[in-house]
Amino acid sequence: MLSLQNGVPEEVIQQYIPRENIVAGSVEFGATFKAPGVSELTTDYNAFKNYALQIGELNGEITSRVKTLKSLLDCIGNVHLSDNLLGTKWSKLLINSTFSGLSAALNCTYGDILDNPDAFEIARHVVDECIKVGHANHIEFATISGHDLTEFENHKNAEKLNKMIQPSRKLEASMLQDLRKQRQTEINYINGLVVEVGEKHNISTPCNQKIVEIISKASSSSELPKFEHSLQLFKILA
Repeated sequence: MLSLQNGVPEEVIQQYIPRENIVAGSVEFGATFKAPGVSELTTDYNAFKNYALQIGELNGEITSRVKTLKSLLDCIGNVHLSDNLLGTKWSKLLINSTFSGLSAALNCTYGDILDNPDAFEIARHVVDECIKVGHANHIEFATISGHDLTEFENHKNAEKLNKMIQPSRKLEASMLQDLRKQRQTEINYINGLVVEVGEKHNISTPCNQKIVEIISKASSSSELPKFEHSLQLFKILA
């Protein structure tokens, strides 16, 4: 089984499928569901073709079967092999927690976050929380789309972070799409996981907690978040 689900669900999957039968990875592009059998690519096409997927064995070994999977999946876009799968999953978790989490909590696109100074400042806080929690959990973050995410710890390299996400500016979080369709979201496995691991290591994660709170409330009330209102909720944390 090849798991490409957001978060780090492989521990749960092993309860149902033998560990040796699992390969996992991350999807490094975004799309929006339009109709049955029709999705619209929201990541820049060239970025998508260069970094479509990243897959690997749970133990980090580069085996013949992941090479075979790469050869099959390269027809989608360039597939990268990971020798640090847990780091790969956490790097994708960081991006999802930051930009997917805020896209859903603010009811906007990634580009709206990049273009609004207050929203982008919140994104930088979420990034920093995720990196600190990952390091406390002994995670060595893998490069994603050719970028070393640890460069953004302690709110560094804001311009570089903004530029890195620009190819995905049209993307709307799948969690936001779920909220619109009144479906359960992945929030507990994305920002919720960061909060959970942070509590385990006594790392404060107020921005991730606020994202969980906003999305959980929207899910239970069936009312979509409003950009300016949610933004004010984050400003209270400052």
